[in-house]
Amino acid sequence: MTTARRILFFSLVFLVIFTSGALQAQNVMGQPKITSAVTDLSKECKNAFKKVGEGQDMPLKCKGYGQYYVYIYYSALASHISIKSLNNKDDFIYLSPEKIDFSDQKDSKIEWRLADGKPFAVILKISRYDDKVQENGENPYQDQYKIGEFFLVKGLKGYEHIDFTVDARTTPDALTRARELADAAYLKSHP
Repeated sequence: MTTARRILFFSLVFLVIFTSGALQAQNVMGQPKITSAVTDLSKECKNAFKKVGEGQDMPLKCKGYGQYYVYIYYSALASHISIKSLNNKDDFIYLSPEKIDFSDQKDSKIEWRLADGKPFAVILKISRYDDKVQENGENPYQDQYKIGEFFLVKGLKGYEHIDFTVDARTTPDALTRARELADAAYLKSHP
């Protein structure tokens, strides 16, 4: 093989290796960095208003991320939780599809899934209770009436396609699975 051909051959090999490495680096660098942040509902909430009417429960406004915050309000025995936008009062994501109990918030947390520091979804663990107990005049929000525990995975504005429920009792490492579902749905919409 002549010197010119060797130079050409090694140049082509170098070009192939360099191009392949550059493309792989571009894919890695092009992927958003996905992380988590947590709002502890037992420590990071405050009264939403200075006062409320007689007989009403005080709603709570809790720490959020990006343009969002957590809003908890009450009706009769149930608690309702949503994610609200700081920029648009009418823009919110309702998290509790059923009545849930937040009277004991010591273990209640909302996990925010973030892509390059911007929130795209939240994960919330909820317990479901037997509604028939309430029809009999009893408080259904007691452990003996608990019928399931689930992780709700909800996408924020622009990511409404992220909408999953993971059974915490039957799914091994259910929180990890909830994260995987949120992240995969986000990455699918951002190839």
